[in-house]
Amino acid sequence: MQEAMSREWQKWTEHKSVRWCSVQQLQQFRQADASLRVIGTRWVLTQKADGTYKARLVVQGCQENHLGLRVDAPTGSVLAFTLTLLFGAQNGWDIIFGDATCAFLQSQGIERLLLIKMPAVPPPGTVAGQILIVQGSIYGTRDAPRAWYGYLQKTLVDFGFRESWFEKGFYILPGTSGPAVVLMSHVDDLCIAFDTRVASNTQMLKNIEHKLQLRLQKGDSMFCGKWVQFTHDAITVTQPRAAQAVEQLPLTSDRRKTPDALLTPAEVTNYRGVIGQLMWLVTQTRPDLAVGVNQAAQRTTIAKVSDAIKLNAIAREANSTPEMGLVFRRGLDLSTARICGFGDSAFANAEGYKSQAGYTLQLTQQQHLTTLLTGNFQHAALVSWHTGTIKRVVRSTLAAEAYAVSEVTEAAQLLRELLAEIRLSVVGSVVVPGAVETAAAGDDFVIVTDSQNVATTVPKDSTALADKRLRIVVAMLRQTFCKDAHAYLKWVPTKQMLADALTKPMSVTALRAAMQSIRHSPPGL
Repeated sequence: MQEAMSREWQKWTEHKSVRWCSVQQLQQFRQADASLRVIGTRWVLTQKADGTYKARLVVQGCQENHLGLRVDAPTGSVLAFTLTLLFGAQNGWDIIFGDATCAFLQSQGIERLLLIKMPAVPPPGTVAGQILIVQGSIYGTRDAPRAWYGYLQKTLVDFGFRESWFEKGFYILPGTSGPAVVLMSHVDDLCIAFDTRVASNTQMLKNIEHKLQLRLQKGDSMFCGKWVQFTHDAITVTQPRAAQAVEQLPLTSDRRKTPDALLTPAEVTNYRGVIGQLMWLVTQTRPDLAVGVNQAAQRTTIAKVSDAIKLNAIAREANSTPEMGLVFRRGLDLSTARICGFGDSAFANAEGYKSQAGYTLQLTQQQHLTTLLTGNFQHAALVSWHTGTIKRVVRSTLAAEAYAVSEVTEAAQLLRELLAEIRLSVVGSVVVPGAVETAAAGDDFVIVTDSQNVATTVPKDSTALADKRLRIVVAMLRQTFCKDAHAYLKWVPTKQMLADALTKPMSVTALRAAMQSIRHSPPGL
């Protein structure tokens, strides 16, 4: 353990993160500012899977006056991650993962005066309680993540990258006929997809590796808790450790016999913990578990034993299917990819008579757009999904379905703009939102609903709707599907509605087929 602490302190000294503070300096600082505080530090000690120890010296940032500090530090979204993997799955592309060592310590120095004192077990060469002056961004300070984000952004821009207008933490390196590299960052973890046919990419990646002090890894890798595997025909993303680690709420046999009893405060705490574990899965790789977890979360404050029993069933399903996740087939050309979105809702089936709505977004080639409607998922990639209650208590099934279609349409439009922005990233070009919007307007996208009411109401020039708020939603949909020649609203029967499994507990066979990019044959087809 002492060796681990010595290694950590060596990193601090190498990056000149602190300097000594004399008694005279401390007196001067306090005379100038009577409210000046000295912030404590502590050791965070962990044991790795291989038995070795890691020590990190952390500032107790909760003691710091953070007023006026900018602390926002964007990270790449799940959509940015799935798009990066899809780029890497293209013909002629590859993926590499990077982990920046001492990321926060690398960042630019701080301008404010910050004093810290050493912990009870001090680093080598210091004494307990010794006061030091902070010169750089160090772990625990409130603005350290922001400093690292700024340093990473500036470094990548210096190498020719540009950050997306629509996805912070997602960077694009322009090439001669489109992007040469796309990069997604999650704090100090980087996922990089690059065109292997561009000779300059190899040296550029080496330069980035040196500048950011990256540990690079190719092939099967663990990235931000997700296991990414590579085969000759696909890239697969799963969370086997997290799925197997999901715990169940302890319930005795006698307790299970009282399904209508409210959970005790201790049980509610455990209930929240299980939901938290499952939420990590459903937001990253497991949309097939999403609706059950979301509805369980809605009932947290009024949860009963019956809710805990249902939640335990979801936990067992996660435990028993650790291999389930997302599959991205190789060969999908993103420069010509098109979007298909399924949007659905279940009227007044959620807590407080709210309606549960959900959507999926898939990318495929133009010729396969309409075949997705019949379960032809083997040529598509599921890149985004969502389930949740409509924020308003709607008055009808038509209103609920219209809101669901509106949600998926907005998500599809954002994805269309993002793909156009990436496509326009050519050496020498200036990519601005106006140009992106113009380019995106020529790309087809299909939105699918199983509501005949919505499918027939939107194209009609009629305002004969008693629900005034619904008129506004329908008017917005008309603006999209009647004015945009490349936006299509399609109707399918409920048995072909992919997003149905994101509105209520039911069979997830179709959704899992979409996750794995395999064909699904709906009953009766």
